[in-house]
Amino acid sequence: MMSRHSTRSKSQDPAVRDHIDEHVGRAVREFPEIDPSVEQIVSRVEKLARYINKSAAETLARHRLTDGEYKVLVKLRLAGEPYQVSPGELSEQVMLSTGAMTNRLDRLEERGLVVRKPDPHDRRGVLVEITPAGQEMLVAAVREQAAKEIGLLEGLTESDRPELIDLLRKVLVRLQDLMGAPPRPGEDAGEWTLRARADQTDATSNPQSMRRPVVLGPGCCGRVIEPRDVSSSKLDGDGGSGDR
Repeated sequence: MMSRHSTRSKSQDPAVRDHIDEHVGRAVREFPEIDPSVEQIVSRVEKLARYINKSAAETLARHRLTDGEYKVLVKLRLAGEPYQVSPGELSEQVMLSTGAMTNRLDRLEERGLVVRKPDPHDRRGVLVEITPAGQEMLVAAVREQAAKEIGLLEGLTESDRPELIDLLRKVLVRLQDLMGAPPRPGEDAGEWTLRARADQTDATSNPQSMRRPVVLGPGCCGRVIEPRDVSSSKLDGDGGSGDR
């Protein structure tokens, strides 16, 4: 644990200080248990996620797509030609119940963005295919958001980006190893904890896949870590901006 001290780096330019610097200074003063460097990182990641999610939400609203509809279209496109996936596979990929997926597909089909076709390899099976209209809407949304995200990160130099990518990957890989799969959309802390423990029980036959129990609670300085707030890439489709 770092001792209480000024959180300002010697190399930090006062002109680029943000409100997180002030927040951490007050937090460390009132809660000496807090590691100021950790609080600086966590607070900024949380704030950046808000900006990125706000930008994505505005993009989807302009294209009349919900988070869930966008997620399905992304999964179909990423499947590659002929852009077909079974409803069951879609449910599993986006971590949604089959009933909820049926409702989502109904809405997309009514708008002409997807079509359900018989599975040629399974007489009782169905495949979901993205339509040309769905492709057009998806590409337009991705193109707009990609340009906006380039603008959001234009403060980083070409040399900054690889360094930040490596650091974020390092943190994420450790969290995935420690806590397992990320929370599902709309899953609260209790549900996430129970599922993680169930996954751990199922993994007892394979020690390499064991995960530590998930412990969730209030974050530092009044933040509450809500699983539903976890985000991901716009083309991930498993949450956050992919779940936009």
